[in-house]
Amino acid sequence: RIVRPDGKPTAIKVGVSSGPLCAGVIGERSPRWSVFGDTVNTASRMASNALCSLPDKTNLHISSSTVRSLSPDFLQRIEQVYKLKLAKRGDGMDIKGKGFMHTFFLATPAAALRLDANG
Repeated sequence: RIVRPDGKPTAIKVGVSSGPLCAGVIGERSPRWSVFGDTVNTASRMASNALCSLPDKTNLHISSSTVRSLSPDFLQRIEQVYKLKLAKRGDGMDIKGKGFMHTFFLATPAAALRLDANG
């Protein structure tokens, strides 16, 4: 756990998308490793539209491309080990720069209670 100076737990937003991307070193004077492409932009939009994850309330906002890449065995193992369940996020949502998308959450039961209240 990472605790902030005010004693509150650190909250993060996580977005995941699957697909092609580009990666490489950018720059000559101050080179940096960078990852870019539509998949990275979609993951960023998933994070922007995610609910915060807190200790014991994990909530991962994932794209439909990621859901399609997850095997039933993997989802069963994630549920057994980490207590995360896959849930569709409502009837879909408008994602800036992407349009209407069906998105999903991988969430713990405690986070799922918040999902029911917040969509």
